Amino acid sequence: MGDSLRFLKKNTGTVFKLISGYRPDELLQDLAEVYENGVETLHIYTFNHVEKTEAWRQSFLAEIAQKHNIKEVF
Repeated sequence: MGDSLRFLKKNTGTVFKLISGYRPDELLQDLAEVYENGVETLHIYTFNHVEKTEAWRQSFLAEIAQKHNIKEVF
């Protein structure tokens, strides 16, 4: 329990982002070059918000497809 409390105290901002519905859009856009060089998968932790995460994923992929004129994105 002590380690967990220390982590929470040191990382309050990060923990708040995770709890309040953090969206990694900016991070993923910053990593676009990595994707272009062969990254095929990315693991996303849902923190038991599967439906919300999937809705975000579909929206993000649709935005990418539209921006790059791609017909189908998984």
